[in-house]
Amino acid sequence: MAGNLRVDVIRSAIALEQDPDLHANAVGLNFCVGVGLTVVHKRYLASLDELQRKVYLDALGITVGVVLIVSVPYSVLDRFNVVHLKAEVSDLLILMTVTFLISFFTGTWRYR
Repeated sequence: MAGNLRVDVIRSAIALEQDPDLHANAVGLNFCVGVGLTVVHKRYLASLDELQRKVYLDALGITVGVVLIVSVPYSVLDRFNVVHLKAEVSDLLILMTVTFLISFFTGTWRYR
């Protein structure tokens, strides 16, 4: 009985994975959530005072700079097989998060 249930669950998961309507709905939901987060983020930035906004935007600027400085050369090196690690989007997100947190807390500490 348990073996049949496991096979049925696997078949259902494969069927869902191959359903184009489900993929379109997931992409649409992801897009709507992204637009909503952008609107909320804009309102959040508008609610900050001048110093908080300066620290936040400085941290964002440093993050963009570091990501561009690291990701573009790494992508070129990966393309020509100089580095043996595969460039993944998750690595870029981790780099962005760590860079933003360090620069944000450093800026907050500096202006306290």
